Amino acid sequence: MSIIKKLLIVPFLFFLWAPYCLFAAEKKGQPLLFPAQQNNIKVLPQKFEYSLRDAYRFLLGNRIIDTSHFEFQLNPNDSSLQVDMKWPENIFSSGTLSILNPSGVATWTISLQKNQNFISIPKANFLIEKLLGLSFFKFCISQYELNTGMEICSPELIAKGSGRKLRIESKPYPNKPRIQINGRAVTPHGIVFLNDENESLSFRAIAASGAEFKMDTRSIKLDFLDIINVNEALMSITVKGPFPLAPAQYKIIKDDIWSVSLKKDRALIYIAGEGKVPLRQEFVVEGPLPSEENRLYLENTSPTNAYASSLELRGWAPQKGVPQASDPASEVSVFGDRFAWSLKSLSVGKSKMSTIQVADGKEIFTAGYSFSRAYSRRVELLGGINTFKSNLYFGAEAQSWLESFSLFSKLSQQKIGIGFIYNQDITGDTKTALIELDLYWRIKKGLQMIDPSFYAGLGLQSLTYESQSLQTLAPFVGWFGPSFKKMKYFSWQEIYFKQSLPAKTTNLDLKSKTELKWKLYRPLKEQRQIRYSVGFFNEESTVKRSGALLEAAWVMVF
Repeated sequence: MSIIKKLLIVPFLFFLWAPYCLFAAEKKGQPLLFPAQQNNIKVLPQKFEYSLRDAYRFLLGNRIIDTSHFEFQLNPNDSSLQVDMKWPENIFSSGTLSILNPSGVATWTISLQKNQNFISIPKANFLIEKLLGLSFFKFCISQYELNTGMEICSPELIAKGSGRKLRIESKPYPNKPRIQINGRAVTPHGIVFLNDENESLSFRAIAASGAEFKMDTRSIKLDFLDIINVNEALMSITVKGPFPLAPAQYKIIKDDIWSVSLKKDRALIYIAGEGKVPLRQEFVVEGPLPSEENRLYLENTSPTNAYASSLELRGWAPQKGVPQASDPASEVSVFGDRFAWSLKSLSVGKSKMSTIQVADGKEIFTAGYSFSRAYSRRVELLGGINTFKSNLYFGAEAQSWLESFSLFSKLSQQKIGIGFIYNQDITGDTKTALIELDLYWRIKKGLQMIDPSFYAGLGLQSLTYESQSLQTLAPFVGWFGPSFKKMKYFSWQEIYFKQSLPAKTTNLDLKSKTELKWKLYRPLKEQRQIRYSVGFFNEESTVKRSGALLEAAWVMVF
C-alpha cells in the first residue's frame, strides 16, 4: 500500500470511529439508582450491642473497652507537676481531662490535644493542695458534642504525701462489675434497638476496680441509595452518611457517599452513631436483587429541578429488562435502546423521588430519580414609612419566574422573571402613587429562593403626583441569596439598586429617582413568610424629596 493511500485511510477510519466514541461517551449518562428498601432489602433498626467480657473489659458493638488500660500518674518536681496518662486507644484521640470531687463535680479541667498522653502543669501547688484536701477524687477524660459522646473515669483515688513524695492510691472498691442503661441495672449482655433518631440511650459500665465508662448516643440517619447484586454470595450497597467502622472495606464515591460489598447471608456493618459510639446496622435480603445489566441511564443534561409541573426525561434502556411506569402520574415509552419518561403533576416544595420500574422476566425492580419543583410565584402585601415628612404608604408586589422563554429556551432556562409593584402614599402634603412592571434576568440559571444569583432588569414605571402622571423606564441591578450565617431568623435576602430615567410632561419634570433597598425574608410556614426591608431613596423632580425607607410585608409563595 502506498504512503498516500495510508495517509488517506487514517482520516477515513477516524470518521467512522469518532461518532461511535461520542455516542459511547454520551451513552454512559446518569445512572438511575435502585433504592435498597424498594428492591427486596429490609433495613433493620440500628442496634446498640453490649457485653461484659470479664471484670475489667466489656464490648460495645465491635469494639472492646479495656478499663485496665486507663491509668494516671502524678510526677511532681520543684517547679511543675507532670501528669502521665494512658487510656484505651480505641476510645479517644482527644478530649477534656477533668478532676471530679466526691460529689461528682469537676473542680479542675484542661483540654487534651490529639494523641496527647502527658501534661506539664507549672507551679501546681494549688492542684496538689486541692487533691490532698479531698477524701477521694477521680480523673476523667470525656469527649462530648451536642449532648452525645463518651467519658471514661478512673477508680476512686486518694492523694497521700507531699512534694516529690506525693503518691496516688486506689481506694478499695468492693462491688462487682455491673452495667446500667438509662439509669437502670441490666443483664451483662444485651441488645438495644434504636427505632427513632430522636430516641437517646445512656450507657454506664462499672468495672471491678471502680473505673467507669459512660456514653450517650442515638441512632444516625443513613440513606441507602443503591443496591446491586454482585454474585450469588455478595451484594453491593451504596450509602449516604458517616463511613462504616473497621473492619468494613468501603469505597468513597463522593463526599459522604460510599459503597461496600456485603455477604447476603450476613449483611451488616458497624457505623459510628452520635457521640462516635459503634452501632450495628443490619440488612435482610428478601428476594432477587437488580444487577448492573438492569441499570437505566438518563441523558447528562437531564434536569434535577424546575418550576414546571411536568417533566420529560430521556435516556437509555437497560441491557436486560424493559422500563415501565410505576404509577398513573407517569408514562414510559421505549424505542430501540432508548426510552422516554414523562412525569406529570409534580408536587411543589421539597425534593421528592420519582420512580420507574424495570421488568426482567418475572422480577420487577424499582429505580429512582430525585427531583425538586420550586415555588415560582410570590405575592406581597406591604406597609411602610419613609422619613421624608414621615409619610406612610401601603402597597403590593408580585413576582413570577418562568421555566423558559419558548423562543430562546436554552438561553432563558430558569433565568427570566416578571414582576409588578404598586405603592400608594396615605399621608403627606403631596400624595404619590407608583405602578411598575418589571422584567428580570438572572445571571445564573437557578430557582428563586434556592439558588443565589446576581440579576439585572428593566422596569416600566407610571408615577402619579396628585392627579398628574408620567411614564419612564427604570433599569436595576441586584443580588439575591441566602441570609448571612449570623442571621439565623432569616432564610433569604435581596439587595437591589434602581435608577429611574429622566422624563417630562407639561406639568411634571422627573430629573432623577434613585432607590437602594435591602430585603430580608423570614419563613413562617411552608408557603408563608414575613419580609422586612430598609432602604434609601432620592427623588429630583417637581416634588423634591429623599430619605430612608422602612417596610414590613406579609408574603405568600405558590
